[in-house]
Amino acid sequence: MEQTPLFSVLIANYNNGCYLQEAIDSVLAQDYKNWEIVIVDDKSTDSSSEIYDRYKDDDRFHVYYNELNFGAGYTKHKCAEMAKGEICGFVDPDDKLAVSDALSTMVNTHLQNPDVSMVYSGYYQTDENLAVKKEVHGTVVAQGTSSLESCTWPFKHFVSFKKAAYDRTVGVDTLMKRAVDYDMYYKLEEVGKIMHIDRLLYTYRKNPHSISLNEGEYKSRVWHSYACVEAMKRRGLTDERLMLFPIEDTLKRAYEKCLKCGKQTRTYKVGNAVLSPVKWIRRWL
Repeated sequence: MEQTPLFSVLIANYNNGCYLQEAIDSVLAQDYKNWEIVIVDDKSTDSSSEIYDRYKDDDRFHVYYNELNFGAGYTKHKCAEMAKGEICGFVDPDDKLAVSDALSTMVNTHLQNPDVSMVYSGYYQTDENLAVKKEVHGTVVAQGTSSLESCTWPFKHFVSFKKAAYDRTVGVDTLMKRAVDYDMYYKLEEVGKIMHIDRLLYTYRKNPHSISLNEGEYKSRVWHSYACVEAMKRRGLTDERLMLFPIEDTLKRAYEKCLKCGKQTRTYKVGNAVLSPVKWIRRWL
């Protein structure tokens, strides 16, 4: 790998034009200069194209358009497919890089650890207006196990990966609509070592329209369970808890939230939210 490898910043965008400029500005502010931005637009209907036009003469920017709204899995798969960099990292269009040395930190870590397929850091969690609410550092996966088998979610943004490692996998599942990142993380840990940096390199905005928040949270956890099942099939595992822990964890947090707010859970809705996905997932085993 070259000492100044090209870093591909991957942005899968759908109707996040109101935030996108901030994401791009955070890349422009980086002290590491050998980068490209690969944007795949998933048939946006907002003002995103106006932002793309600002950079049409900048050869560091590459914008591709889906013919239809295919969803996150297809769009992120295409981002990675179009990347030319030796190192890649996704930045969601409503988020941004938190510090000016985010890319250089990732590049240096990859250069110093050629056997590592993926490097992850921590992030600042903010509200929609970027007011910091908490710091999330991520955790280290215990030696001798994997993130899947430990039933934890250790990986946090910012995540970067070697393109050569990614190319040894089948890539992001194009059918997935949510929890796409964990599908990729499980695949990357199957082809190389993973490494944690205890720094906050990313700003994660809790966008009220995010597909992983609010009413989309249960759907995200079901898709996460689907990613778990697929990883289990690849690894020859049969432990049922591995396929259920994303849903169970979400239920636990929802229940605790209800208790904190002094509200009673709605048995039918919760039961239906859990039992239907579980029955669906079990068909895959």
